[in-house]
Amino acid sequence: MKRLFIAACAVAGALDCAAEGPVSDDDVRMRDVFTSSLPKTQPQGTARFTVRPHFGDFNRYDYLRVPLGLRYGVTDRWQAETELEGYFSHGLGDVSFGRSAGFSNLRVATKYHFRRQFVPTWETAVGIEYSQPVGNPPPQVTDGLKHTSSFVTFAHRLDRRPNMRVFWNLTSDFVEKTRIVGEDRKNDLRDNNLGVSGGLVWDRKTFHYTFESSVQTTRITGKNHRDLFTVRPGVVWDVPRKYTFNAKGQWQIGAGLRASYGHDGTDVGLSVKMRLNFDLKRWFKRNQS
Repeated sequence: MKRLFIAACAVAGALDCAAEGPVSDDDVRMRDVFTSSLPKTQPQGTARFTVRPHFGDFNRYDYLRVPLGLRYGVTDRWQAETELEGYFSHGLGDVSFGRSAGFSNLRVATKYHFRRQFVPTWETAVGIEYSQPVGNPPPQVTDGLKHTSSFVTFAHRLDRRPNMRVFWNLTSDFVEKTRIVGEDRKNDLRDNNLGVSGGLVWDRKTFHYTFESSVQTTRITGKNHRDLFTVRPGVVWDVPRKYTFNAKGQWQIGAGLRASYGHDGTDVGLSVKMRLNFDLKRWFKRNQS
């Protein structure tokens, strides 16, 4: 049964399962493609379920990480989110398929979109997130740290180009060591840090072009005096139904470049993600009839 569940997670791909209709700004956000937070929240009473395997792990690690998440609109301006990250050995490395499996990380988060514009014509939201390693995962799938993160985000649509938004964020991340040993990856700050980021989102029919840049430093709140500079251009494509054999739901494909410079030097990478949004209510009605 465990192996059947593991195989199902792998086949599922980086898919999101959610109700169609109005969406939050987090639906433009794809991990490793566009990572900045924007103000709009999940509509009240709607839920988004996510399964997001990290397919890049096939090439880099002996284990495939599979985060399972839920985001819910408590009100039209307040959302809550939780995510539990599982992992299993995929068999393409030094560990045989399914020999090791479990859960590695738990994350909870919330975001509130203010009705009042504190900066004229700029939408504003605040958020907080807490994550910690769980179980006894291998070092490859965790950094071994607790994270308590927060952000303030501002976004503004240009008057002459209403399909283009500019944004900027202020972020903080306070970390704490745990008994779990984690892997120190290239340019990881691994200390309390503050950051600022900014960029734009340009909506063009079925394409969303994104650009973000960020600076993070441990010099103010941390001890190891590290800095990290990152630039990330990307694009998210809402795939027309004629290319998905008229399948129900909305398919999205995202691709992004990342260039960062920190204490370990320069790191450049490419990420490609896929996501599917569909109406769970319609699916349940069809199966009950």
